[in-house]
Amino acid sequence: MSVPLPIPTYRAKSVYSLTPRFLRDAGIRLLLLDLDNTLIPYGGGTPEKRLTDWAAELSAAGVELFIISNNRRGHAAKFARDLGMGCIDHAGKPSPEAVFRILRERDIPGCECALAGDQVYTDILCAARAGVLSVLVEPIDASNLFRRIRRGLELPFRSRCKKHVEDL
Repeated sequence: MSVPLPIPTYRAKSVYSLTPRFLRDAGIRLLLLDLDNTLIPYGGGTPEKRLTDWAAELSAAGVELFIISNNRRGHAAKFARDLGMGCIDHAGKPSPEAVFRILRERDIPGCECALAGDQVYTDILCAARAGVLSVLVEPIDASNLFRRIRRGLELPFRSRCKKHVEDL
């Protein structure tokens, strides 16, 4: 069995580019979200108003939001509760098992789900392995040297994505 390439379905500047219209047009009812450097900076705190407003707008449009994080510090679940959404931390991405579990529990087919995150080798590979759409967002903070090196290693896959959410 071959491992799918971690080529994003879409690229976006941030999660805020994921509007109800875009998600509806893509057939998405369930949006899985990475936490660190996708919704908040690493070690970030509580949800900002812009994020709570965005989450409320998507929920009102019928899109369920769910945090799927590899975070082991314990703040992912509290952050998700503050936003009124579900959460799996210690998700083990790029393993698709957590995605499969969420889809089974909600009885939603993979074609109606997308995963948005900032990392190719965890978030995008997880989505590819689970057979769901992927959205690669720009990291909130790219100043860390290790993260800049990792982004360089991700470049061949980042550059192969030709669909930008903002262009649609």
